[in-house]
Amino acid sequence: MKHRLLPVSLLLCAVLGAFSLSAREDASVIPLPAPKTEGGKALMNVISQRRSARRFKSDEIPLKTLSSLLYAAWGISSPDGKRTIPTARNAQSLEVFVLFPSGCYKYDAKNNALVLSVRGDLRGYAFMRPEMPRSAPLVLVYVGKNTSMPAEFNHFHAGAAVQNVYLFCTAEGLSTVVCGGFDKKKMAEAMKLDEGHTVLYTQPVGFPAD
Repeated sequence: MKHRLLPVSLLLCAVLGAFSLSAREDASVIPLPAPKTEGGKALMNVISQRRSARRFKSDEIPLKTLSSLLYAAWGISSPDGKRTIPTARNAQSLEVFVLFPSGCYKYDAKNNALVLSVRGDLRGYAFMRPEMPRSAPLVLVYVGKNTSMPAEFNHFHAGAAVQNVYLFCTAEGLSTVVCGGFDKKKMAEAMKLDEGHTVLYTQPVGFPAD
Protein backbone atom coordinates (compact mmCIF):
# COMPACT_ATOMS: atom_id res chain seq x y z
CA MET A 1 0.00 0.00 0.00
CA LYS A 2 1.42 3.35 -1.04
CA HIS A 3 1.34 6.28 1.36
CA ARG A 4 0.49 9.67 -0.05
CA LEU A 5 2.47 12.62 1.22
CA LEU A 6 0.55 15.75 2.12
CA PRO A 7 1.76 18.96 0.48
CA VAL A 8 3.97 21.03 2.75
CA SER A 9 1.48 23.91 2.67
CA LEU A 10 -1.28 21.68 4.06
CA LEU A 11 0.99 20.38 6.77
CA LEU A 12 1.92 23.91 7.79
CA CYS A 13 -1.73 24.93 7.96
CA ALA A 14 -2.52 21.92 10.11
CA VAL A 15 0.35 22.71 12.46
CA LEU A 16 -0.62 26.36 12.74
CA GLY A 17 -4.19 25.47 13.51
CA ALA A 18 -3.15 22.94 16.14
CA PHE A 19 -0.71 25.15 18.06
CA SER A 20 -2.20 26.67 21.19
CA LEU A 21 -2.35 30.42 21.30
CA SER A 22 -0.60 30.58 24.67
CA ALA A 23 2.51 29.08 23.08
CA ARG A 24 2.70 32.06 20.74
CA GLU A 25 1.52 34.98 22.88
CA ASP A 26 5.04 36.11 23.75
CA ALA A 27 5.71 36.86 20.08
CA SER A 28 5.52 40.40 18.74
CA VAL A 29 3.72 39.05 15.66
CA ILE A 30 1.35 36.07 15.65
CA PRO A 31 0.77 34.72 12.11
CA LEU A 32 -2.76 33.41 11.63
CA PRO A 33 -3.81 30.42 9.52
CA ALA A 34 -6.04 31.10 6.53
CA PRO A 35 -9.60 31.89 7.64
CA LYS A 36 -12.61 29.87 6.65
CA THR A 37 -14.43 31.88 3.97
CA GLU A 38 -17.00 29.37 2.69
CA GLY A 39 -19.65 27.01 4.05
CA GLY A 40 -21.15 27.17 7.50
CA LYS A 41 -24.71 27.10 8.81
CA ALA A 42 -27.70 28.55 7.00
CA LEU A 43 -27.78 32.33 7.47
CA MET A 44 -31.42 32.64 8.53
CA ASN A 45 -30.96 29.91 11.15
CA VAL A 46 -27.95 31.73 12.58
CA ILE A 47 -29.82 35.05 12.65
CA SER A 48 -32.70 33.44 14.55
CA GLN A 49 -30.36 31.77 17.07
CA ARG A 50 -28.17 34.82 17.81
CA ARG A 51 -28.02 35.67 21.53
CA SER A 52 -25.85 37.58 24.01
CA ALA A 53 -24.07 35.66 26.77
CA ARG A 54 -22.09 36.86 29.76
CA ARG A 55 -20.58 33.65 31.11
CA PHE A 56 -17.60 32.02 29.44
CA LYS A 57 -15.17 29.21 29.90
CA SER A 58 -11.56 30.35 30.07
CA ASP A 59 -10.53 27.76 27.43
CA GLU A 60 -8.43 29.15 24.59
CA ILE A 61 -9.98 29.61 21.17
CA PRO A 62 -8.02 27.73 18.46
CA LEU A 63 -5.98 29.91 16.11
CA LYS A 64 -7.93 28.72 13.07
CA THR A 65 -11.21 29.76 14.70
CA LEU A 66 -9.71 33.07 15.81
CA SER A 67 -8.52 33.78 12.28
CA SER A 68 -12.01 33.18 10.89
CA LEU A 69 -13.54 35.28 13.68
CA LEU A 70 -11.33 38.25 12.84
CA TYR A 71 -12.01 37.78 9.14
CA ALA A 72 -15.73 38.01 9.86
CA ALA A 73 -15.19 41.19 11.86
CA TRP A 74 -12.78 43.10 9.65
CA GLY A 75 -11.22 40.87 7.04
CA ILE A 76 -10.33 41.73 3.45
CA SER A 77 -12.71 39.85 1.17
CA SER A 78 -11.68 40.87 -2.35
CA PRO A 79 -8.50 41.61 -4.34
CA ASP A 80 -9.35 45.31 -4.45
CA GLY A 81 -9.26 45.56 -0.66
CA LYS A 82 -12.97 45.56 0.16
CA ARG A 83 -13.85 44.44 3.67
CA THR A 84 -16.32 41.95 5.10
CA ILE A 85 -18.35 44.88 6.47
CA PRO A 86 -19.49 48.12 4.80
CA THR A 87 -17.91 51.47 5.67
CA ALA A 88 -19.13 54.90 4.65
CA ARG A 89 -17.50 55.93 1.36
CA ASN A 90 -15.21 52.94 1.83
CA ALA A 91 -13.39 54.93 4.51
CA GLN A 92 -12.22 51.77 6.31
CA SER A 93 -11.68 53.89 9.41
CA LEU A 94 -12.05 51.00 11.84
CA GLU A 95 -9.33 49.11 13.69
CA VAL A 96 -9.79 45.86 15.61
CA PHE A 97 -7.62 44.89 18.56
CA VAL A 98 -7.57 41.65 20.55
CA LEU A 99 -6.91 41.58 24.29
CA PHE A 100 -5.29 38.40 25.62
CA PRO A 101 -3.97 37.73 29.14
CA SER A 102 -0.48 38.44 27.78
CA GLY A 103 -1.16 41.65 25.88
CA CYS A 104 -3.03 43.74 23.35
CA TYR A 105 -2.65 42.89 19.65
CA LYS A 106 -3.81 44.74 16.55
CA TYR A 107 -5.40 42.72 13.76
CA ASP A 108 -3.48 43.16 10.51
CA ALA A 109 -5.95 41.88 7.91
CA LYS A 110 -3.63 42.49 4.97
CA ASN A 111 -1.00 40.13 6.36
CA ASN A 112 -3.47 37.97 8.31
CA ALA A 113 -1.57 38.41 11.56
CA LEU A 114 -1.81 39.87 15.04
CA VAL A 115 0.76 42.56 15.87
CA LEU A 116 1.69 43.28 19.47
CA SER A 117 0.65 46.73 20.64
CA VAL A 118 0.99 46.62 24.45
CA ARG A 119 2.14 43.86 26.79
CA GLY A 120 0.07 43.00 29.85
CA ASP A 121 -3.52 41.98 30.58
CA LEU A 122 -5.81 44.90 29.71
CA ARG A 123 -9.07 42.93 29.82
CA GLY A 124 -10.07 44.54 33.12
CA TYR A 125 -10.45 47.89 31.35
CA ALA A 126 -13.05 46.43 28.99
CA PHE A 127 -15.86 46.21 31.57
CA MET A 128 -17.28 48.47 34.25
CA ARG A 129 -20.00 46.49 36.02
CA PRO A 130 -18.87 43.50 38.16
CA GLU A 131 -21.40 41.16 36.54
CA MET A 132 -19.83 41.60 33.12
CA PRO A 133 -17.73 38.71 31.79
CA ARG A 134 -14.14 38.52 33.00
CA SER A 135 -13.33 34.90 32.26
CA ALA A 136 -13.42 35.22 28.45
CA PRO A 137 -10.07 34.20 26.94
CA LEU A 138 -10.09 37.19 24.60
CA VAL A 139 -11.80 40.54 24.14
CA LEU A 140 -12.17 42.39 20.86
CA VAL A 141 -11.78 46.17 21.00
CA TYR A 142 -13.19 48.31 18.19
CA VAL A 143 -11.35 51.58 17.60
CA GLY A 144 -12.38 54.34 15.22
CA LYS A 145 -9.93 56.59 13.39
CA ASN A 146 -10.94 60.22 13.14
CA THR A 147 -11.62 61.36 9.58
CA SER A 148 -13.33 64.28 7.88
CA MET A 149 -16.62 62.35 8.08
CA PRO A 150 -19.01 62.61 11.05
CA ALA A 151 -17.72 60.74 14.10
CA GLU A 152 -20.88 58.64 14.39
CA PHE A 153 -19.97 56.88 11.16
CA ASN A 154 -17.34 54.92 13.09
CA HIS A 155 -20.10 53.61 15.34
CA PHE A 156 -21.95 52.36 12.25
CA HIS A 157 -18.82 50.56 11.12
CA ALA A 158 -18.23 48.99 14.53
CA GLY A 159 -21.87 47.93 14.72
CA ALA A 160 -21.55 46.02 11.46
CA ALA A 161 -18.42 44.27 12.74
CA VAL A 162 -20.10 43.45 16.05
CA GLN A 163 -23.03 41.81 14.29
CA ASN A 164 -20.74 39.78 12.04
CA VAL A 165 -18.95 38.51 15.14
CA TYR A 166 -22.27 37.65 16.80
CA LEU A 167 -23.33 35.62 13.76
CA PHE A 168 -19.96 33.90 13.48
CA CYS A 169 -20.02 32.97 17.17
CA THR A 170 -23.54 31.60 16.85
CA ALA A 171 -22.52 29.45 13.89
CA GLU A 172 -19.36 28.17 15.62
CA GLY A 173 -20.81 27.45 19.07
CA LEU A 174 -19.11 30.40 20.76
CA SER A 175 -20.57 33.02 23.09
CA THR A 176 -20.21 36.79 22.93
CA VAL A 177 -21.73 40.08 24.07
CA VAL A 178 -21.09 43.67 23.03
CA CYS A 179 -20.08 46.10 25.80
CA GLY A 180 -20.22 49.87 25.86
CA GLY A 181 -20.41 50.65 29.58
CA PHE A 182 -16.76 51.17 30.48
CA ASP A 183 -14.29 54.04 30.72
CA LYS A 184 -13.23 54.43 27.11
CA LYS A 185 -10.65 57.08 27.92
CA LYS A 186 -8.86 54.80 30.38
CA MET A 187 -9.02 51.97 27.89
CA ALA A 188 -7.47 54.17 25.18
CA GLU A 189 -4.71 55.22 27.58
CA ALA A 190 -3.99 51.62 28.56
CA MET A 191 -3.82 50.64 24.89
CA LYS A 192 -1.51 53.62 24.21
CA LEU A 193 -3.57 54.64 21.20
CA ASP A 194 -2.31 57.43 18.98
CA GLU A 195 -4.12 60.76 18.97
CA GLY A 196 -7.12 60.72 16.67
CA HIS A 197 -8.21 57.21 17.67
CA THR A 198 -11.33 56.55 19.74
CA VAL A 199 -12.35 53.38 21.56
CA LEU A 200 -15.92 52.48 20.57
CA TYR A 201 -16.94 49.10 22.00
CA THR A 202 -15.54 45.88 23.40
CA GLN A 203 -16.74 42.34 22.69
CA PRO A 204 -15.58 39.35 24.76
CA VAL A 205 -15.61 35.98 22.99
CA GLY A 206 -15.31 32.48 24.39
CA PHE A 207 -16.85 29.06 24.72
CA PRO A 208 -20.16 29.04 26.64
CA ALA A 209 -19.89 28.24 30.34
CA ASP A 210 -23.08 26.17 30.43
